[in-house]
Amino acid sequence: MIDTIEVTTTDRGDLPLVDARAIVAILGPQLLAYLRGTVEDSEDPETGAPKKALSPRSAKLPRKGGRGYMTGELAEGMSLEVTGRGSVAAVIVRAPVSRHVFTLRERGRGVTYLTIDGLVGKLVDRVIDEELRG
Repeated sequence: MIDTIEVTTTDRGDLPLVDARAIVAILGPQLLAYLRGTVEDSEDPETGAPKKALSPRSAKLPRKGGRGYMTGELAEGMSLEVTGRGSVAAVIVRAPVSRHVFTLRERGRGVTYLTIDGLVGKLVDRVIDEELRG
């Protein structure tokens, strides 16, 4: 379960060349914080509408040394990766590997945890606009 946002900048001659990696380096942490917040607050990341909270079993932190140790809850286990350089870069948000089956099953039921649509897309647009305007 991976959601990726790719940023590509081109040299038009009349505009200054923008470093795509600089944009995604700023975008990534804000995107991850927003998605974590929606999981913790039981909100749909696309609409902000309330959704069913994670079950106690899905949300609990596993006991140290036990089965699934270090998986943590969904929100805590999300990771962020920034790749690329120059004019092409990407930000990738991943759910923990131990939660891939869970997130795929939930998506099949219409429950979204990772997305780049709706309110998340507006966040992306706002961050990029702010960065470009300086």
